[in-house]
Amino acid sequence: MDGKHKFPEGTLFSGENAFIPIPEALGGGFKMVKVDEFDCSDLLSDNLSAEDSAVDGKNINYVKEIKFDIDYKSINEYESVQKTSNIAKEPNSADNEDEFVRLAKGDSFSNSDFENLNSVEVLEKLDDDETPNKRKAVKNIHEGHRERLKARYDKLGLEGFEDHEVLEFLLYFTHSRCDTNPIAHALINEFGSLEKVLKADRKFLENVDGVGKQSSLLISFCHQLMLFLNSKVPKNICLADSTAMGEFCCQFFMQRTEETFAVLMLDTKRTLQKVVIISTGTENETAYYPRNVVKEVIKHKANVVVIAHNHTGNSVHPSDNDIIITEAIFDLLAGIGVPLLDHIICCGKKFTSLSDRGLMPKDKTGRKIQKN
Repeated sequence: MDGKHKFPEGTLFSGENAFIPIPEALGGGFKMVKVDEFDCSDLLSDNLSAEDSAVDGKNINYVKEIKFDIDYKSINEYESVQKTSNIAKEPNSADNEDEFVRLAKGDSFSNSDFENLNSVEVLEKLDDDETPNKRKAVKNIHEGHRERLKARYDKLGLEGFEDHEVLEFLLYFTHSRCDTNPIAHALINEFGSLEKVLKADRKFLENVDGVGKQSSLLISFCHQLMLFLNSKVPKNICLADSTAMGEFCCQFFMQRTEETFAVLMLDTKRTLQKVVIISTGTENETAYYPRNVVKEVIKHKANVVVIAHNHTGNSVHPSDNDIIITEAIFDLLAGIGVPLLDHIICCGKKFTSLSDRGLMPKDKTGRKIQKN
């Protein structure tokens, strides 16, 4: 195609065909001719406005659009073909008319901006180590902290640990690799304290990012373990007065989130023999207390009995129902010759004694049961 130089500027070529631009004044577009048959002397005559014209007796066809069949394999290695993706398409007409639809420039942020995002760990809704989905490895700002915390525990136990550090350490047993510090902080922020985290229902624990089924099971187990140990009564605990009774009962009820009614079985020297939980739940269940109390007292052959329960609100003040239940139990136990010494009510670290308040019933002779 050595004859290309004879064509005007703007001419396009495809194979043996040439597409000569037509001035806009004459309608625009292109006219197609054979490269080898084109005579430049006839170029752009006054008859270019005609739909069909002849050059050297050959027909010239006018076209408005040109499509090329490109052989990509023949493209020079230094050239490139720009491919457009779906997101690069022109917005539809509705988008064009919407003043709130804008096109992103695509170059406002550099690649390094996105790379830097990986240095911040974002907890997804997973995960114990057993969870199929794994977090991607990220830069850990607490690198080496796990080993330091374990070393502290080896030397001093939990002395000096903050609440979140206790949880962080506990979660090592379900998260063997990832940083548990953010999970521990999230739990404290959600529930308010270590004690409330341990008491929380498993389904609510699992709503916290990073806490899966294994972690919630471990936390729940720790709470149940404390209840189990508290229920084991050490030998030779003497509950000689209301102060000793109240302090013991507060510790016993401390980890319980529901209202719990218990019976303290004592011998003739006021030494505690056993604690029996009669019921847990709401005050609606108190109708079952008297019958169950008598049954357990007979079973364990108690010489003296103290009953106790906790309030889940903020007050230890005895309710009318508390007093009614105390009188019913007092009468039933009196029928089998077992004195009811006191009724202790606890709320957190606070407690009160119905005996100290003068609210304990009197026996049939009109005398109150003596504490000593």
